[in-house]
Amino acid sequence: MTSKEIEETFINYFNNKNYTFVEQHSLIPPDDTIYFTNSGMCQFKDIFLGIKDSKYENACNSQLCIRAGGKHNDFNDVGYDTYHHTLFKMLGNWSFNCETSQQKEQNIYYAWNLLTEIFKLDPKRIYITYFGGDDILNIPEDIETKNIWLKFIDESHIIPFGKCDNFWMMADDGPCGPCTEIHYDLRDDTTFGEKLVNTNDPLVIEIWNIVFIQYNLKDGKLEKLDKYHVDTGCGFERLVMVLQDKKSSYDTDVFQPIFAMIESVTKVKYCDKNKIDVSYRIIADHLRTVIFSLQDDITPDERGRGYIITKMIKRSMLYLYLYLNGQRGWFYGIGKLMLEYFNVKKQNVIMYIIQNEENKYGNIIWKSVVEFRKLLNVSEISKDTYDHLTKTRGIYKDVVDQFMIDNNIKFIE
Repeated sequence: MTSKEIEETFINYFNNKNYTFVEQHSLIPPDDTIYFTNSGMCQFKDIFLGIKDSKYENACNSQLCIRAGGKHNDFNDVGYDTYHHTLFKMLGNWSFNCETSQQKEQNIYYAWNLLTEIFKLDPKRIYITYFGGDDILNIPEDIETKNIWLKFIDESHIIPFGKCDNFWMMADDGPCGPCTEIHYDLRDDTTFGEKLVNTNDPLVIEIWNIVFIQYNLKDGKLEKLDKYHVDTGCGFERLVMVLQDKKSSYDTDVFQPIFAMIESVTKVKYCDKNKIDVSYRIIADHLRTVIFSLQDDITPDERGRGYIITKMIKRSMLYLYLYLNGQRGWFYGIGKLMLEYFNVKKQNVIMYIIQNEENKYGNIIWKSVVEFRKLLNVSEISKDTYDHLTKTRGIYKDVVDQFMIDNNIKFIE
């Protein structure tokens, strides 16, 4: 199946279950508790909190999300693994103002049915996690959820986890609750898969999360909500990876057209040598995020959410110049091809901004390439070296800091 067919199948499945399709929200969230829309539930926050009434009993959608700042931040993982993205789609479905026990079972069944009967995933490769309780939160183990899953899958594939993994919070404040996740094992040898769940193994990954919204976290304290809700999120890029039988989401038809654009400009073929693979992933991911952010009027800045967009532009340019032998204008060239491919709105404005940003930062990024090549095999630098880079050579401090993070370079004590 193509990625487009997968998305349509998800939406049509829930439409046929009387879930109303809701258009996606802007990447700018409804309030200022987070930098970006980081999940499909963001636009429904006031419904969860009882501030607004829901127009729907059940809803579904496909929502673009950014996780590159705040509580949920995948920025530094991008490029260095095969499945994190700063921008991704969340396929979601919601049940509002419901009886949790009834809606728990319904949503668990729908997830299982769609994945195993419609998408034909192998049940033997599926692992389930659920909330194992937390003494500090004073919330017991979610035995009810475990017992529902036992109707579909062997107990050896059902694993309890604590607050860190199975208690979903959109931000440091706001609606939250225990959750149950579906993980899929993509390895060739699927023995002992239960030991790899939630261990950051790139081939045993979470693809689906069902959150039972029961609380509001306010000033560090949990308050029970008057009404309960069910919030489902399915990671689109990861689901596509699984269904297209790939070991990396960058190998799917979501990213391969972008990789072809990068190769057409740089003439450097994708491979796993000299950080060429890392560079492809960073450029493809970050520039994709920049384009869709600009479409939603999130512009580069020196602070706030705009600063994160600026960081993505600088980092993309650095990897293009440092590892792909990039030349001035190539960043703009790749962006232009991506804009035409995505057919987004405001193309002329977006291209002007991307070109302006490359012109603005290009000379300094070029300086950094010369200096960073001397440090590629270094594990530590002194404060004098750091000051030489940032003060004498005039390289942006955030670029130096990011280079150190990406290359595990530490200060000499």
